[in-house]
Amino acid sequence: MSSFGRTRDGWRVTLEVVEVLPLLGDLEPAELEMVRQREASGRAHPWILARVDALLEAEADADTTTTTLAWLEPLTPPSSAPEC
Repeated sequence: MSSFGRTRDGWRVTLEVVEVLPLLGDLEPAELEMVRQREASGRAHPWILARVDALLEAEADADTTTTTLAWLEPLTPPSSAPEC
């Protein structure tokens, strides 16, 4: 069951694990890090922590692949280069 509560710093929404998991995929890496820190210091739900870790790892792998592919692209000479 979800609940809403008022805290000193604003509204806090409490969601069930099954409600949180689908939302994690929409977050940026910095936001995922914040979720991970908050969850690890609180209830430390293993399913949430595992999903956050998997998403962060996939993001890191995607960054590595993009960098690798950039090195593999053929170089095209500039169109204004003089011909020999």
